[in-house]
Amino acid sequence: MKGKIIIGASTLFLVALLAIHAHSQDHGRGGMHEKMKKYAVENIHPVMKAERLKFEAELSNSEKAQIAELRTQAKALRAEGKGLRELHPGHGKHGKGTERPELSPEEREQLYQHKKAMRLLRTDA
Repeated sequence: MKGKIIIGASTLFLVALLAIHAHSQDHGRGGMHEKMKKYAVENIHPVMKAERLKFEAELSNSEKAQIAELRTQAKALRAEGKGLRELHPGHGKHGKGTERPELSPEEREQLYQHKKAMRLLRTDA
């Protein structure tokens, strides 16, 4: 009886390991990603586009002008942020440098003010 339990437990363990290994293979995830992407393009994007057109039709001219102004400000802040990232490699989410250089207090303040401006633009809009 004890031997059968050990054999059964070992078999279960091996099956679980094989299932985990099969699930972690790249070929299983790549196909699913493509299917999800195709589904989004075929089913989600058209609905979102139709809803956006309806929403934009309901906007007043002053709201449209405000949105255009906010987009202009966001574009300028993104360009400024890109310039700051190029000056300080290694900082930020996708920094290219391997080491993070030490920032001076002025540079820290400049980065802080930029992040604050981006945050305010997002939350005030």
